[in-house]
Formats: sequence, C-alpha cells, structure tokens
Amino acid sequence: MRVSRLVGDKSVVLGQIHGDSLPSGGVHSLSEWEMVLKLQFSSAGVCAHVKTPVPIREIIAGPCAPIHIGELFEYQVTMNETKQLTVLVVHSGSGVSYKVADSYDYSFYSADFLQETRFYFKAGAYCGDDVLRLPSEGCSVELQRINTTHPHEPIPKQQMPNGI
Repeated sequence: MRVSRLVGDKSVVLGQIHGDSLPSGGVHSLSEWEMVLKLQFSSAGVCAHVKTPVPIREIIAGPCAPIHIGELFEYQVTMNETKQLTVLVVHSGSGVSYKVADSYDYSFYSADFLQETRFYFKAGAYCGDDVLRLPSEGCSVELQRINTTHPHEPIPKQQMPNGI
C-alpha cells in the first residue's frame, strides 16, 4: 500500500473496523460504539484510532508508524478472542515493524453489544476532507493486495437484512 497524494486534505483513512448493530426487534441502529478501528495516514504517519469506554472518545492507540507520502507499507489488524486489538505496520523498504496498537483492550464491550453487532473490515481511501475546493485536491492511495481472515459465524436468518 502507498499513499501517493494528499493535497488539501489533512488525512486519509486506509482501513476501518465497524459494526452493524441489529438489536432485538430488528430495528437497525448505529452508534458511536461501532467504530472499533480507524487506521489513518497523516503528517504524523500511520496511526490507529480506537474508542475508549465511557465517556466514548476517539484516541490514538499508540505511537504512529513514521510512514511518508510515496513510501510502500503493509498493515495487519488482529483482534483475538479476549478482544485485544493489535495493529502492525511494516515499512516495505526497510522491513521495520511498528505496533501502532499493541493489545488495545476492547473487553469493556458488553456481551449484549457483542451478540447484537456484526463487525466488518473495510479498506480504501477515505479522504479527510469531503469538500474539494480545486480539481487537483484530494488523496490517492494505491492498494496492491488485500487478504482477510476471520472466523465464520452464521448470522441468524431473522437478523439478516432484507430477509437474505
């Protein structure tokens, strides 16, 4: 992966883990709790943004990886059974690894929340500024490959959208 352009924007989101709550009763609800990870590139480098328990706030989980515009890198996101989130960023040129989130503890999630929420990963280039003032502004991210693995847990039919 490489961020090749960041003009007029202060940051670009490279990957996220979000949740999609379908509480009992079948009504779709989204809340601030459901963003578990936002991996963001800025002048500070690549940083892992996470949520704190009440009061809910977004914070940077650890030191940012010193990656600059044009530099190739990879990242790996892991959340284990005990809800410990780890994000590793590897600089492709030097091979140096940076833990930008080292076992960030999400065990404060309630059992009900975890039961009602389906978490999903999304990768992309989400520019920090939705309003482009000039055609030359915006961001550009090159994604060479993506691999995902996660345990498969079937979703009960009554919770699937549109009766799928």
